[in-house]
Amino acid sequence: MDKPEEMQVGKVSHYFSKIGVAVIDVTGGSIKIGDEVHIKGHTTDFRQKVSSMQIEQDKIVYKTI
Repeated sequence: MDKPEEMQVGKVSHYFSKIGVAVIDVTGGSIKIGDEVHIKGHTTDFRQKVSSMQIEQDKIVYKTI
């Protein structure tokens, strides 16, 4: 089975490495719990499964723009 094509759905505005939490500004597409995200920057390159999401401390299951 082929890997799904990657697409940019947002940008990380803050990342808290000690607790493995990212603040992602969703700019296009969608993201949901269970998705694997690829975090890539100047000194960062890793993949992580989305296990929870919140907007203003309210739990959500997905976010679409």
